[in-house]
Amino acid sequence: EDIRAGFTSSLILGSLTSTALWFAAPLAAAVFDEPGVVGFLRVMGLALLLSAVGQTAESVLERQLRFREISLLTMAAYVVGYFAVGLVLAALGAGVWSLVFAALAHRGLQSLLFYLRVRHSLRPIFDGAVYRPLFAFGSLVSIISFMEYVGISLDTFMVGRYAGAGPLGQYNRGNTLIQVPLYRLTDALGQVLY
Repeated sequence: EDIRAGFTSSLILGSLTSTALWFAAPLAAAVFDEPGVVGFLRVMGLALLLSAVGQTAESVLERQLRFREISLLTMAAYVVGYFAVGLVLAALGAGVWSLVFAALAHRGLQSLLFYLRVRHSLRPIFDGAVYRPLFAFGSLVSIISFMEYVGISLDTFMVGRYAGAGPLGQYNRGNTLIQVPLYRLTDALGQVLY
């Protein structure tokens, strides 16, 4: 029941956030003065839903301490998504859409691979008693994670808002090159220690 509740709530929350991003995309375009970003954001919102589909299976793998498997599946999905899909689309002239579809392919394949390793029930459950303990802990963790994300993203928001899309892209790539190795190390350690 806990796994079914986790999957059901992930699907519902993934659908809600994906839908919220769809409707908020014009607001983001106005804030950053980039009208072309609306379509990209709306399609990228699907990545939230695709991630939500595999979240429960990933959590089961974590609970079973199968971190090596998680890393290998994540790496395989990343390679296929960004190298096979992203680079091919970029070579074919898809431009920024190559990154969008690479992200979707990565998230979709990762969720599928996680699910294939766990194969939990996909049947939804709507018994409120099952959700109480899940949300008692999960809601607090989610709020804290969201606040951390907002705090970490303020610099990106400021660069995008006041310097424009070009400098934001350069800032993002430079920042990513510096932070990814540290993030990967601390994320792996954090998962294992947690």
